[in-house]
Amino acid sequence: MRSASIISLILAAVLIVVGVIICVIAGNMASKDPSLDLYADRIDADGDAVNVYSLEGKNAKNIVIDLKRAHVNVIGGADRSRVEVVNYPSKAYDYWVSDGTVHIKDATVWSIFTNIRISESGFGFTGLRHYLNLGAYKDKVRVINIYLSAGDRLSAVDIDLDNGDVSLSDISPLTTCDVAVANGSVSMVNVTGEGKATVSAGTGGIEMVHCRVKESVLSITGQGDITAKIDYQHSFTLETLGGEIKLDGESVGGQYSGVYPSKPVVIAAEEPAQTGEEAAGDGQSAEGGDGSADDAQASDDSDSSAPETEKSALPMIVKADVKIGDIIITVG
Repeated sequence: MRSASIISLILAAVLIVVGVIICVIAGNMASKDPSLDLYADRIDADGDAVNVYSLEGKNAKNIVIDLKRAHVNVIGGADRSRVEVVNYPSKAYDYWVSDGTVHIKDATVWSIFTNIRISESGFGFTGLRHYLNLGAYKDKVRVINIYLSAGDRLSAVDIDLDNGDVSLSDISPLTTCDVAVANGSVSMVNVTGEGKATVSAGTGGIEMVHCRVKESVLSITGQGDITAKIDYQHSFTLETLGGEIKLDGESVGGQYSGVYPSKPVVIAAEEPAQTGEEAAGDGQSAEGGDGSADDAQASDDSDSSAPETEKSALPMIVKADVKIGDIIITVG
């Protein structure tokens, strides 16, 4: 080896050692002076490290998340669009926004290069010192919160977790929804769309509450329950290999295929509150015995049948498969 190469290697090693020493000294200084911020993470009142990224003006329409361990919450109807990354060291994940797609993935050995990028989310380099902080918060729960305002029309969600739970709430209208959790549960509340939702869980449960999509495929490969609370008539293809299927508390065995409930669900409009005079008038007509009771009965009969055609909805196709557990469908 040439002497020039040896000298270069020695200088590189010296620079690395000096850099580490400087980082350690700076860390000690920052720990003694609260006004100095060594790392980008902000510690909140609960002791959690929080990084916040604004999505204002980013036209966020797609979400792609691929993480080994985290709880992920996607929440619609927020006051402002933003991403909160909780208890995740800043160099342990890659975050960027490109063409309306929010990306959050675990960092790799190549992230040291990909972190130096200029994109819609800004200049991504925050310093090599953060790599000394990768072991921080290891005993705390990692959480990804994505808040979307009413102006953001989320189209696609693609979430893949090894460990953790996924929650989607108040989101409309989705075109595609792909959620896969190897060890954890999935909850969907008030999610609507004209596309397909594919949800799978290795261990844990899948819950759908007041959701309407064109087609959903739900599957559990381990132990867990699939539960769905519906407010419209749906078409179901259900199979459980270890538990039973319950429709409004009534067991139908291990397989079910058909529309449920048999009649469209009628969501009755709330009656306006009666004034004292109106209540008194109703009492007098009831006492008069002039046939008003029969009229009321006839009116009730006509009212009960009319909304079925007015408020019925196209069936949602739900295909569910669970190896160990129950499939529970309730109307409410």
